[in-house]
Amino acid sequence: MISQAQLLHVRGFPLLTAISVFLLVGRNADAQVTASGWKNTRPGVRYVGTDKCVRCHPREHASYLKTTHSVSAAKTDPSKEPESGTYEHPLSGFRYEVERKNGRLVHREIMRDVDGDSLAVTEHAMAYSIGSGTHGKSYLYATGPFLGQSPLTWYQDIGSWEMSPGFDKPYHTSFRRNIRTGCVFCHVGSIDRKDGNPYQFQILETAIGCERCHGPGELHVKQYAENPNAVGVDRTIVNPSKLDRELAEAVCQQCHLQGAGKATVSGQDQWDFRPGLPLIDFHIDYQFRLANEQMRIVGHVEQLQSSECYQKTDTLTCTTCHNPHDPHAGAEKASFYRSVCLECHRDESCGKPRQQRIELADNNCHQCHMPRRETNVTHAALHHHRIGIHATSDDERQIASTGLAPILDISKLPKRERERCAAIAKVGLLRSRPTHQEVQGFGYDATEALIRLKQTGPLDALGDSTVAWLALMQDQRPIAEQIAEEVLKNESRPTLARIEATSMLGQIMFEKGDAKRAAELFRQATGYYRDARDAFYLGLCLNNLGDVKGAIASLNRSLEIDPTQVSAHAALRAIYEATDQPDKAALHQQAQLKKTALLQKLRKD
Repeated sequence: MISQAQLLHVRGFPLLTAISVFLLVGRNADAQVTASGWKNTRPGVRYVGTDKCVRCHPREHASYLKTTHSVSAAKTDPSKEPESGTYEHPLSGFRYEVERKNGRLVHREIMRDVDGDSLAVTEHAMAYSIGSGTHGKSYLYATGPFLGQSPLTWYQDIGSWEMSPGFDKPYHTSFRRNIRTGCVFCHVGSIDRKDGNPYQFQILETAIGCERCHGPGELHVKQYAENPNAVGVDRTIVNPSKLDRELAEAVCQQCHLQGAGKATVSGQDQWDFRPGLPLIDFHIDYQFRLANEQMRIVGHVEQLQSSECYQKTDTLTCTTCHNPHDPHAGAEKASFYRSVCLECHRDESCGKPRQQRIELADNNCHQCHMPRRETNVTHAALHHHRIGIHATSDDERQIASTGLAPILDISKLPKRERERCAAIAKVGLLRSRPTHQEVQGFGYDATEALIRLKQTGPLDALGDSTVAWLALMQDQRPIAEQIAEEVLKNESRPTLARIEATSMLGQIMFEKGDAKRAAELFRQATGYYRDARDAFYLGLCLNNLGDVKGAIASLNRSLEIDPTQVSAHAALRAIYEATDQPDKAALHQQAQLKKTALLQKLRKD
């Protein structure tokens, strides 16, 4: 783990001094969208929804319905979901139940203590089913204006309920994983963003639809309504087959890059991307760099681009094999894939005799040259997309990483933007996996880069909030406070930067004893997103201000979100003791002791 001393100094330059200097620097302007010959790439052009596309393109829509894109997400319909069931999670000892209740599909978690007795029960009705069901389905539930992820997933290959990816460990996030706009980007068709708040949004079109590949259809619909007999190249809507390979692949890459980390470009949002524009103008995906300066190749995009077949032609691309309007299935799929290979290769080019090929792989080229391999998704195996000769199943050995590298070529971006995005991606990984060996040193790298950038010019709000978080983690409270205040002053909308700055500043004000300002900030934060920690601190602030009723409500809200909040039990016990309610105080004392023992066991395991 990187030491605090390392983080506090950048090549002998104290962080406190460095940030104090650059606090005087202003902010940058919004990034510019790359020009495009397609009229619907402009930001002001509106989306119209798949239903309007179907009216004139029924045949294309019929073929689309045969693809998994058409069932990438849906409102949860209990009659179409897997059967009810139970799952005993061996690592945590928790019990999970799935049942139909009042016409809804309900997921329930029963937290049990070290003796197996129930400590807390949390249940939610599922609102959205995520995934085509080919490999499995995960689920989202709604609570107020927010969405959260269920810790349970249905795995088709094994036909049972088990823990969702990332949850299968002794101590996990349970029903506390908040869903942001970026979480659903690759699963739903379109959303309505609420004034920039990534935690509050409405899903307008559930499944991936026409406009995710062709761009917004407003101009296209208008043109053919006014001139139904228009001929020639139609520039009102993107046709991916008319794009050059880089831009055509960006349409697929917006969802199918499998990076370790990512960062949005200054002034942009992942949802701002439109087909026909370079993906790197909006967000950058990174993969771990190996000791030999090469990038770890784990995603389909990197695998395909590392293939000799890809490198020796300008035409091989994602849609060479995956035509979204001409899906193939069963024996037809194998025959089609083989025909693609034989466009460049001859049957006799294979080094194995025909009879042996038939016996081993039914003479399907992709069975040997793109073999199935395990993925980081539980119970799922997909075809390797590096086309070649795979001698062993472990030819992608795990080698110690030395940093991050962008998956796509970002050399066209300004050097300053490249450095900013890399720093933000590193901090994102540090926050999501702080104990992983691969991210050790990322805090040091990001601090150094952001200080240098801040000294030479303004950072955007997200860059500033990232610096504030780094300062807070390094126990540099005055610096974190100054930068967080700067973010709140300059960022009026509830963007991610403002939300994080609000929560950080609330913590700092609480530590300084300013309960009134802290309560104001935590009240804002709990309105922005659903977080047990902020609700807990709001409760403490309200109690210090004499609002006992409000304090109890907020502390109970904290426990509702996170039943493992033993500090909330301690605070409630103290409040009930002070207000002469010994029975309630005793209940919270007992819960605190049992949950503390459970958490000690889980964290030890």
